Amino acid sequence: MHAIIRGRQPAGWLMALAVPCLGLAGAPARAQCAGQVSSSAAGASLSNTGCISTGTADTSGMLSSGAATTITNAGTITTTAQNSPGIQSSGDNAVITNTGTITTSGRSGHGVRSDGADAVIVNRGTIITSGQNGPALRSGGARATLTNEGIIVTTGLAAHGIRSEADGDTITNSGTMTVSGNGVRAFNAGATIRNSGTITVTEAPYRGIWASGAGTIIENTGSIGTGGALGHGIWLEGAGGSILNTGSIVTTGADAAGFLLSGSGTAVVNRGSIAAGAQGILVEAPGATITNLGTITPGAGQAGIELRGAGTVLALTNAQGGAAPLRYAGTLPATYRVLVRSVSEFGRLSVGNAAGSMAFGVDEASALAAARYRDVLTGVSAAAISNEETRFELGRFAWMLTAGATAESWDLLAWLSGPDAANTRSALQSSAGAVRGVLAQRASVSIDALDLDCVSFDQSGACVSIGLRGTQGAWGEGAALVTAAFRLAPDWRIGAALDQPFATGSQGGVTPRNTAPLLGAFVVHQRSPDAAGLTLRASAAYRQGELRITRAQLPDTEPGTGRARATSIAFGLEAAYGVVVAEGWIAQPHLGLRHSDSRRQAYAEGVADNVEFPIRHAAFGLRATTATAGLRLRGALTPRLGLVAGAGAEYDLRAVADRAEGSSEIAGLESFSIDPGRHANRLRGVGSLGLRHAIAANQVLMADASLRQPIAGNDAALGATIRYAIGF
Repeated sequence: MHAIIRGRQPAGWLMALAVPCLGLAGAPARAQCAGQVSSSAAGASLSNTGCISTGTADTSGMLSSGAATTITNAGTITTTAQNSPGIQSSGDNAVITNTGTITTSGRSGHGVRSDGADAVIVNRGTIITSGQNGPALRSGGARATLTNEGIIVTTGLAAHGIRSEADGDTITNSGTMTVSGNGVRAFNAGATIRNSGTITVTEAPYRGIWASGAGTIIENTGSIGTGGALGHGIWLEGAGGSILNTGSIVTTGADAAGFLLSGSGTAVVNRGSIAAGAQGILVEAPGATITNLGTITPGAGQAGIELRGAGTVLALTNAQGGAAPLRYAGTLPATYRVLVRSVSEFGRLSVGNAAGSMAFGVDEASALAAARYRDVLTGVSAAAISNEETRFELGRFAWMLTAGATAESWDLLAWLSGPDAANTRSALQSSAGAVRGVLAQRASVSIDALDLDCVSFDQSGACVSIGLRGTQGAWGEGAALVTAAFRLAPDWRIGAALDQPFATGSQGGVTPRNTAPLLGAFVVHQRSPDAAGLTLRASAAYRQGELRITRAQLPDTEPGTGRARATSIAFGLEAAYGVVVAEGWIAQPHLGLRHSDSRRQAYAEGVADNVEFPIRHAAFGLRATTATAGLRLRGALTPRLGLVAGAGAEYDLRAVADRAEGSSEIAGLESFSIDPGRHANRLRGVGSLGLRHAIAANQVLMADASLRQPIAGNDAALGATIRYAIGF
């Protein structure tokens, strides 16, 4: 074993003490421990890696009286006499570290004792004391830092785990302490005490943590257990202190409270668990504030929170409920707030021996829903609640206290006072996407109508056709068709078309209603009846109707419903030139320019029993100026059966897709501008196929199908018509 002392001596000074192993006759050699190792020099360094043993009163194992001393024990230290600490320092700024084992058995035999200011004491090893008044760690100087990361065991009378006797100490336990006195005893002001380890108190009447000074801060994230009478988990005597518990407090002795508050103005937050032999929290001083977000389980017949003597509670917040409500006894808190986590998890307070009055509230962190929360208060008369008939607002909800099912019981009644802004915005986006899909498909129908024609003329130069149209897609639609044309000259004709829907689909809360017929008109210059040579065409189509729009009802939103006028208009110019490619067959390349505008007008949702916050919607639509190009092939399959096929492309020279915009009275959604999320298709393909059956020289039966990519979205529009035309 080597004990080395380094002090502020002339350069080169070094003292080393070596103790050899002495052998006994006939027996193996055994080590002899050194006696006290000491230094009075400032800045000395004392280190033990072997063993030290003392048996004389007032003789510590390692002793320093100089300032700024460093003391390290990695070996063993044993003292047996009274007033003989394992390590003792009296100078300021000492740094003491134990990673070995310290054992003391004499009265007042401290494991480590420091009386200088600003000391740093760390135990990472084992400290065992068995003498009366023998704490494991003790500091008598101000602003000390005492840390236990190892093992502390005390068995003597009033032998505390850690004892602090001066202002401003910081005490931390992350190890284990099994003690016969208080786990931590702090006498003076401004202490900070943190426990993340285990404190077990074996004797009465000692406590897990007992602090007397003003302004003390206590935090427990570990476990504290006591078993003796009056063995409170935490006793805070000083004024203006605070306790935060996120760990576990268990006291099983008689009259052993989880917390005893005898200092005024104490702030307590419990996020963990308190299981007590007596009261969960006993308040004996005025001005406490208590927040219980965990569980408090008192002993049989006791209260979770009890007030005695001068004890008062300024504010109490409680989340504990269910089958084990928080029991409260004594003068009511000035303010009581319930914390609601869900419809089934909310605070409940059961009061006994109530005195005074209080204001009831709901904590701002609550997650209220429209519900009746039963028995949030019991044992309190209406006269004791100052705001019993008051209506309050919390976020999107209103609430009030209302009489419960039994006498002096109270329920919390909450109802929606305003929809959720975020979910309403999501519903608006979904609805706007559905409307954009309807408008895109309506634009496709109007564009298809630009190609409606009638060419079965007879002697008077008139042609009429009737038929049916079906459009298949996300929003299906059926319609009746009537087309008429009149030949002004052999190579000129004009005409009109009527498309009357009689069956429309509904999707995404959008339902077309009261749809007026689509009206179309066209004028055509065609050089030859078989479409050879130049053909020029100008056409227009217009449609008006109404959309009934209902937003999806997401959680905490309203199913707002309204009606809006919807219009579609299209204009087209096209030039084609037919070329004979085989007998009876003509290929007809074509170029064109088209403008389309499909829109839903502005509207406001209606007020209803389930809609208190209707939304105002601005006009919304799709507009495009489009260049078209393609090729049609016309020919005879048989003398009476003909074929018309076409394929082409469309490119938007200019396209505008509006954002869904509007306003409301919903908090957080006073105005909105939303992208409906359906991507625009600027370059699109289109194809068509038709058959013509000549019934007679002036009569023809026509069947056509077209497939068109929409202006926006992925829902391609498949249109089919069957028509009968007759010439006059």
